[in-house]
Amino acid sequence: MVQRVRIAGIVRCCLVVVVAVLLMLPAGVQAAQVAVDGVVKAGEYDHSTVLGDGLYTLSWTVTGDMAWFGIQAATKGWVALGIDPEIAMNGADMVFGWVSAGKATVLDQYSTGVFGPHPDDTSLGGTMDILSGAGSEQSGTTTIEFSRKRVTGDTHDKAVPASGNMKIIWAIGNADSVSPHARKGSATIDVGAPALIVLTFTIGSTNGTRNDVPVTLDAAPIIQNGRTLLPVRYVAEPLGATVTWTAGTRTVTIQRSDLTLVLVVGRATVVVNGGSIPIDPADVRVVPIILQGRTMLPARFVAEQLGCAVSYDPTTRVVTITYPKP
Repeated sequence: MVQRVRIAGIVRCCLVVVVAVLLMLPAGVQAAQVAVDGVVKAGEYDHSTVLGDGLYTLSWTVTGDMAWFGIQAATKGWVALGIDPEIAMNGADMVFGWVSAGKATVLDQYSTGVFGPHPDDTSLGGTMDILSGAGSEQSGTTTIEFSRKRVTGDTHDKAVPASGNMKIIWAIGNADSVSPHARKGSATIDVGAPALIVLTFTIGSTNGTRNDVPVTLDAAPIIQNGRTLLPVRYVAEPLGATVTWTAGTRTVTIQRSDLTLVLVVGRATVVVNGGSIPIDPADVRVVPIILQGRTMLPARFVAEQLGCAVSYDPTTRVVTITYPKP
C-alpha cells in the first residue's frame, strides 16, 4: 500500500513537471518568421536592397527590440556590414562573416579609424552582441544571417532605428578571414515603418493566420465572461515580444523594448512597467486561465498593450489583430 502511494505521488509530480515544461516551450509563429539558418528565403525578410551592381544584397527585418539581417554576396570569402559609420569606416559597428568547411563565423567588431582597424568588441572592453548567426556558401555566393538587439547597451554597437534612415557601409573579400577587401561601398537604407502584421483567430478553432499564411494554434481561442482568451504566444511573439512562464508563481511575463507586462493566472490585475492596473475595469472575472495545459490570456488587453488594433466579427467568430494600430 505504501509503495502504491509513493508511485502515485511520483506520477503526480511528473505530470506537474510535464505541464510546466509544455507551458514554457515556445509555441506558434516566431517573431518576424526569420530563421537564422544561413539561407535567405523569398519573403523571409520585410525589406531588402541590392548594392554594388548586384554583388551584394542586404535584407533586414526590424520588429520590436530585435533586428535580423541577411547578406548575400558574390564571393567565396568574407562579407561585412557596417552600421552608422561616422567618416568612411570610423565609428562603424561592423559585422564580418564567412563560411569555411561548412562552418559559419560571425564577428561583432568596431572600426576605430577612418580605414580601420576593426577589432572585436570584446578586445575593446565591449561585448559580443550577435544573438544568433549562420551561413552557407553555394555557387560562388556566400550568405550570412545574424540577429541582435536593436539597442544592445554596448558603446561599441550602434543602435538600429525602428524606422527612418540608417547609413551603412558594405564590403566583400576573397579569403575566409579578415583580409583586404575586394569590393566596398556605402548606402543609406530606409529601415521602414513597422511591417504590417495581421493575425486572425477563430473562436473554437486551432486554425489561424499571420498575414494570410496559415498557422496552427495548440489551443483554440475561447470566449469566457464575454472576453476572448487565447494562447498568448500567438499574439506576442509575431510582434517581437518574448514570453516567459514561471511555474512556481503561475506568472506570465511579456517583454518588448520598453514594455513589460506581468500577468498571474486567476488575478484580475496586471503589472505594466511596475504599476498595477486592472485587466478589465468593467469585469473582475476577466483573468488569465490555464486550459488544456496552456496559459490563456485576454486577447484584447494584451494586443492593445502591444500597440495593436483588435476587432471581432460575431458572424464568423473571427478575431483580427492588426499591428501597428492604424
